[in-house]
Amino acid sequence: MIEHYTGSMFTSQAHGIICPVNGYGKITETIQEFINRYPHLELRYLEYCQLNLLKPGKIIVLTPERPFVILFSIQYKTEATRVDWIKNGLFELSELLKKNEQDPIRIALEPFGEQLSWTVIESFIQQYFAASKNIIEIWSK
Repeated sequence: MIEHYTGSMFTSQAHGIICPVNGYGKITETIQEFINRYPHLELRYLEYCQLNLLKPGKIIVLTPERPFVILFSIQYKTEATRVDWIKNGLFELSELLKKNEQDPIRIALEPFGEQLSWTVIESFIQQYFAASKNIIEIWSK
């Protein structure tokens, strides 16, 4: 299921929030906003980058904090964000959430992947989550 909201996703009561990241450790404005709210995130993010665990199109769920943060790697070094990376990450997230459909989980996100059309990205979200019992909250400012 997909729900749309206006405002900051940080006001959501969702179980988890998506933090779009690059896989090489550059602290962008978006990542810094997450680090300001969840200081423990910085060291873990940099460690995952150093270990090359944040390959484009992959997700890593940081737990047990709530909301748990989902690192979603959408870019690598000088390469522009690619559609297949977004699609792969959303598929991976959908497969992970399918395991918990008896007790639906809410995930909040804001539009990401500025180098791509949000319409295209949102179509993938629809593809993977429209029929799901889990809820994807899309927040726009």
